[in-house]
Amino acid sequence: MQNKVIYQFIFEKSEDFDPMGEVADKIKEGLDYIGRNIAKEDIWNYLSVEYEKDIQGDKSVICFSLEFSEEILPKGDQSNQLFGQFNEWIKGCEKIKFVFKYRDDYLFSDLDKYYKEIFDIEMELREVISLIFIETYGDNFYNLLRDFDIKLRFEAKNKNRKEEEIKERFGNNLENEFFYLVFPDYQNFSKTKQMKIDDIISILAGSQDFKELQNRINKRGITKEDYVDFLKAIREDLDSIENIRNCVAHNRTPSTEEKENYEKAKEKIRSKINVFHFPI
Repeated sequence: MQNKVIYQFIFEKSEDFDPMGEVADKIKEGLDYIGRNIAKEDIWNYLSVEYEKDIQGDKSVICFSLEFSEEILPKGDQSNQLFGQFNEWIKGCEKIKFVFKYRDDYLFSDLDKYYKEIFDIEMELREVISLIFIETYGDNFYNLLRDFDIKLRFEAKNKNRKEEEIKERFGNNLENEFFYLVFPDYQNFSKTKQMKIDDIISILAGSQDFKELQNRINKRGITKEDYVDFLKAIREDLDSIENIRNCVAHNRTPSTEEKENYEKAKEKIRSKINVFHFPI
């Protein structure tokens, strides 16, 4: 399996600066450091120029790729060390004014690990929150968010059939509303929406007497103390999960602070899920 990384940088042209020659030297230096002793002339087996173009004034842009097999440079500590050192050099080189990194199969490997963890966290949250709402409302299980001002990430093909399309989509995919939210929505379960005439009419239509009507109005939203405490507790950590989730979704490199905050938040949320007791 080949792993590829693509860089693009803008540099000032000068007779005493051979940009790709210096890139090759730094890559060899990094490979030597991690114990991969490759002859200088063989470095070009792993390094290739995609294009070079002159731009304004005395500047040029170069795009080049580095490609290694798993045998030469496996994903993990050695690749992190090599590219960490190389990135620091290329950022600090005075002749190179701007540098951008695009395809990065080594970064993809790291993001894939986060993706799998966040997949598990989000599915576990959906399960717990679904049970909270199912137990609270007890009916109309494709419309559990009816008391909340939260917009589903779902666009009906025919707005006049939105309710029917939601039921069809959810039923076919074995899903509910919580599969169509984003992480910030999980922070909005503490406050119910302001009632409108249509909401009042719906509650009136479903109430057998005044006592039931009063009860349904007063008990809108999540009111059970254990459930309220759980939903409040997870809000504190969702931002840190969301930051890494965005890096995964948009192929960005997480900062050290983002990674550290994520690891702490991940353990705290999993702990809260694990100690959550469902009613028997």
